[in-house]
Amino acid sequence: MITYKLSRREKALLAILAVVVLAIAWFILIFQNTTQQIDRLESEISTVESTIEIDTARVSQLAMMKQVIEERKAEGAQMTEVPTFDNMQPLMAELNGIMGVTDTYTLTFDELDRETSSEYVYRGVRIDFGCGSYGTAESVVAALANGTFPCVIDSVAITDSSARVGSSSRVGTSSSGSTVSAYIHVTFFEKYPSATPSTSESVEAASASESEASGASASSASSAASASSGASESAESAESDEASETTEEG
Repeated sequence: MITYKLSRREKALLAILAVVVLAIAWFILIFQNTTQQIDRLESEISTVESTIEIDTARVSQLAMMKQVIEERKAEGAQMTEVPTFDNMQPLMAELNGIMGVTDTYTLTFDELDRETSSEYVYRGVRIDFGCGSYGTAESVVAALANGTFPCVIDSVAITDSSARVGSSSRVGTSSSGSTVSAYIHVTFFEKYPSATPSTSESVEAASASESEASGASASSASSAASASSGASESAESAESDEASETTEEG
């Protein structure tokens, strides 16, 4: 039987190899696994901390909202009920009524926001209008804020072209045109009904409602223009008839 005796050098190399293999196994099986678990736990901790911060902010906002509600109830204010989706037609009727005090106005509706909340639909509308005085513009903003349907006024910009540059005093205004132009963006809230239609049907219905509303506004403007033109033609015709009668009598 042949036997082989390892030299000291070979034994040292084998020991080094064994140590390297053990180090690699420890790195792969223990160190990497532990590091991954630590990273995962740190990520979970960060997520939990963010959730706690969000929930704390919500609790604070809820407490503040409850306090405001109680104060409003104590003042005798009546709470506004959130309408059920789709509230486009009643909303258009109210907006047209509010904007009746202005000289001209344009309503531009945003895309319906269904992502922000699972309970409510956000309907944004941009309102551009012109009127004869700064007070009229302020009354429109107040009417929107205190209207029938709950809303949030996101932004307001009012420009008075009759104001002198660098001064708050105003010069006389002309009755032939609007001296005040304004822009308002309002978001109205509508709640999902207990049995909601499919998303595509709801979007199509809302789009159809907005198209009909825009068409109604355009038709109203066209009708007003036609009525004005007809009135002018009638007046001219009446003057012509009177002139003819005067000539015949002479």
